[in-house]
Amino acid sequence: MASISRQEARGLDARTFSQKATNDTKAFDRHASRLAAVLGVRTEQPGAAPDVVWAHIGLERFSHPVHFRGPVTVEGGSGRLIDGRAKPFASIHPETLSQLSILERPMAVLTIENYASFNRQVREIEDGSLVVYIGGFPAAGVTLPLWLNPA
Repeated sequence: MASISRQEARGLDARTFSQKATNDTKAFDRHASRLAAVLGVRTEQPGAAPDVVWAHIGLERFSHPVHFRGPVTVEGGSGRLIDGRAKPFASIHPETLSQLSILERPMAVLTIENYASFNRQVREIEDGSLVVYIGGFPAAGVTLPLWLNPA
């Protein structure tokens, strides 16, 4: 808490911050839920999701990739980087979500939290839907932007 109060977490990932503050790379993770609860109250956000609290103190958390299948694409300077219709599915890092665009309006949007169910869905059903693996509740930094309305 003292290191966080001195803003020593800013710009660091959890393991690096933990090493610098405690000389133990996993200490932060072992106490993360208690730290988030205390910091949530201190920042007037009681009950806030840990990712929201970490963002507030400047701690970088490496987000998991977003897995999806459907009529979307990721474009870059050199053209199409990812086609969301790829089999069995495509994945992108959350930092590239701003480059995601819709190719055509999906028939439906289906979010699936179970990885096995996601894998079955994208392999067995081709109905023009956009299927997104969310792994439970998506973290604050991974919450999909409102790109479902075609431009």
